[in-house]
This record gives sequence, structure tokens and C-alpha cells, in this order.
Amino acid sequence: MQLRELQQQNRQQQGGDLNDIGFPERELMRDVRALEEPVDPETYIVGPGDLFTINIISLESVLVSVPVGPTGDLMIPNIGSVRLAGKKLSEAESEIRELVATRLLDGTIFVNLQRLRTFRVYVYGAVLEPGYVEITPMMRISDLLEKTDLRPLALLNEIRILRHDGSENQIDLYEFQLNGDKSQNPRLIEGDQVFVPFGRLNDHTIVLRGALESGAGYTIVRPDETLRDFLDRKARYSASADLESVTVLRPAVDGTTVIMTVNIEDLGDFRLKPGDEIQLIGQRSINVHGYVASPGSFGFIPGFTAGDYLSLAGGLLPVGTSNGLRVTRIDGTVLRGEDVLIQRGDVIEVRKSVSGTLFGEVSVLNILTAAATITLAAVAAFRR
Repeated sequence: MQLRELQQQNRQQQGGDLNDIGFPERELMRDVRALEEPVDPETYIVGPGDLFTINIISLESVLVSVPVGPTGDLMIPNIGSVRLAGKKLSEAESEIRELVATRLLDGTIFVNLQRLRTFRVYVYGAVLEPGYVEITPMMRISDLLEKTDLRPLALLNEIRILRHDGSENQIDLYEFQLNGDKSQNPRLIEGDQVFVPFGRLNDHTIVLRGALESGAGYTIVRPDETLRDFLDRKARYSASADLESVTVLRPAVDGTTVIMTVNIEDLGDFRLKPGDEIQLIGQRSINVHGYVASPGSFGFIPGFTAGDYLSLAGGLLPVGTSNGLRVTRIDGTVLRGEDVLIQRGDVIEVRKSVSGTLFGEVSVLNILTAAATITLAAVAAFRR
């Protein structure tokens, strides 16, 4: 075999700009894709579009890149061709070496898969634009859906993969998202069609509302899904969300609504049903009102007393008093005094003092002045 002829033939096919040993540098740089894991030669199936490099080390060394053609054959200039479509990568590499060896008297042959082929998969159902999506053999269902705009009620736990041989595989992508089960996120092959079903409002959805950054509104719930799994999978909480308790509103058979409060330790045991409404409230603030300088809502600070919150509210007004200060809990319990340790949701009420009730915001000097004026007026009247 004339290695120089093989190198020259490869130059012509690749279009010039070769490196010192005859391999196109641009082939090394383009189409480099991040892979989940190395390609397994015992499971990867070769097909049209896969690009191989053949490195021949002899008196004259040469490196060539050769793609598998549309018919599944690999054609090596001045050597011959070998059919590779449908074969495992390990088998394909072995057959390429055997073919080159028939024309090589002495030397070493290295064969590598340089670039993965791409092919198109048809996606339809609950997607904005049904059609073909280009992927590689190493991509999974989740990679495919990242390239597709899903509709809001896409039913990802009942995705169906229809194979060209007539077989069908149903997967639950939520199981992969929650538990990392790769069997529920398989790789795709040529000829696959992927159908994403629509969820029905009455049978598959719940409503999520409240202190959320995103995800509010109607969304799919899995059969018998726990509240914890649902929140882990779907909810994007706002900074103010209070997860110590979650409110669930459930329609009853008689048309009424059952309101349930689920504590944080029970989230993993509470089973959701289609039609439920989940309410995530914001963290309960502390409300201070009455005769203080700056009444309003304040964030909860562990260890603060009612007196500390009076200070946060700017202190008492001249007509206010801390005597009889009232703290009302969310369960209706009423406590009194500045030393009450405050809990989330407490309401602190500062009342008007007795003098304030009688005289309002009139100062003591004004009261004495008014009294003196009245007295002098009375004396003057008697003198007349």
C-alpha cells in the first residue's frame, strides 16, 4: 500500500488545511459534545454518519478520518470498504484493522471513533411544535425534551417511545428526575418516535399557589404522589415561603372544600389527589399596631420579646403605654406584658394610657395653663 496516496486522497476529501501527518485540524475542533459517560464499545451501535480515525504507524505514518456512508459502509481510499452499520463499536474497530492490515506489510494500526453521528427523532403530542429533533446516539429522553418546548400539561410520567420494529416502551421521567432511575430515561435510536400525552384537568392536575418564584398554577401530579415528592419536583419557593406547614384544599363529594394543614414532618406521608389545591404561605410576620411611632409588620427574630418589637416600631407615642400590652397568638391565645417571648404570627397591640384617653395629646403644661386661665377668669368674674 502507498501511504502517501492514502494521505493525499484524504486531503482531497477533507478539503485541505491538514496537519503535519495529514489529519484535518478542523475535524478535531468541531462538534465536540459533552457526554454523560464514555462511549461503551460493547453497547454502542455504529451507523451512517459516525466518523472514524485510522492512525497507521509505519515507515511512513498517516492519520486519516473516514465517515460511515449513508448505506452503512466505511470506504477507505485505496484500500477498500467494510460494512459497519448495526455492528457494535468493538466489532467495527476490529474489522477496520483487519481490512487495513490486508494492504499493510508491516506497521501498527489504531482505530478510534472520533465523532458521533446525528439522527432525527419525531416528537409529537403535548409539545408546542411537533416535528423532528436532531440528537446523537448518546442522548436520552431528557436531552430530547430539553430541545423541545413542552405544553403546560405534558404528562411526563406516561411518555411512550414507539420503535421502528413496532415495539412500544412507556417511561416515567419523573422517576428519573426524583430518584435518578436511568431505566426511566433511556437512550434513543434511529427510527424512534416519542409521544408525550396531554394530562386532563380533572384526572391528572392539581393547583399550586402562594409564596413561589415559579411553578404556580395547574400542574401534573403523579398517581399517589406524596406532598414532599411533589414539592421537591415542582415547587420553586420564594425566600419568604414558610414550609413549617402547608395548606391543602381538597374538594369533597358534597361540593364543599376540606381544608387540611400538613406539618413539615408529615409531608412525606400525605398523598395528593387530582383536584387538590396547595397553598404555600409566606413566613408569618410580627404585626405591631396601636400607639407606637411606626406601626407595621416586622420579620420574626428568634428570642425577641414584645418589648424588643416596641423598640423596632419606634417606641411608644406620648399617649401610649406598655401597661396592659397585649400579644395575640394565631390560635387566639392572648398574653400580656413586655417580657412575652414572641412567636411567628403574633400581633402586638399598644393601648392608649389613661391620661391619653382623658386629655389626648395635650401636654401637662397645656393642661396646667388651661386650668390657670379658667381659675383667673372665675376670680375676675366674682370681683365684678
